[in-house]
Amino acid sequence: MRTGRRDVPLNPPAGGGSVPAPAQPSPQPAAVPPPLFTQEARDTFTALQPDVAAQTLSSHDAQVLSDAAGEPGVLGEAEAVRSARAAEVLSPSDRAAFDALMSQARSPQEQAFIFKALGAGYALPDVKAFAQTIRGWSPARLTHTLSLADDLAVVDGVQDGVKQ
Repeated sequence: MRTGRRDVPLNPPAGGGSVPAPAQPSPQPAAVPPPLFTQEARDTFTALQPDVAAQTLSSHDAQVLSDAAGEPGVLGEAEAVRSARAAEVLSPSDRAAFDALMSQARSPQEQAFIFKALGAGYALPDVKAFAQTIRGWSPARLTHTLSLADDLAVVDGVQDGVKQ
């Protein structure tokens, strides 16, 4: 017998039996960080889970912030949590505008720096102007231009302090 999507028969079984109902999708498991996360990213992901559970932060945004916390020179755990909390208190219209900025970003690193600007206390119009300025920048350019981290940290993952 030929089958289509989800193994639902395309032609009824011989003998007039009924066609089985398509299988129901299984519920989504709780968000679990990928195994390649750094410890800081894992800690950030854990710190953001109450916000995800309260539905004040999307799983996607938690993932973006956690990934960024694992990259030298992007943002740390405290910045990620502060950025998430800043997004939580936006009015519904401001949150929609912020989400539009996030959807226009061309990379997760770009999204992380937009979150970081919001978490640093900048007003939404300033965050929007910043987002427009950095739109399309490569991850390397973002980190090199917007970070105080030593450039070698991006290459070898070791942060030796602030670049002087």
